[in-house]
Amino acid sequence: MDDPIFYCVNEACARTFPRRVAFCPFCGVSQSAPAVAPRPATPPVPAVAPVAAAPAAAGRAYPLVRAVA
Repeated sequence: MDDPIFYCVNEACARTFPRRVAFCPFCGVSQSAPAVAPRPATPPVPAVAPVAAAPAAAGRAYPLVRAVA
């Protein structure tokens, strides 16, 4: 006579009972199987700070170069 033993799905309770029930008689949690196991949360992707542009030289297209005499 191998009757199945049922366990409460609430991990904090996890008590046993001899027959299938809709709610745990000890903690009251619904005993329906979870539809999907919770997935671990993916860590947020860190936002990259925008690089500040170098200040433009006033009226110069090229960097200032010292002339060799």
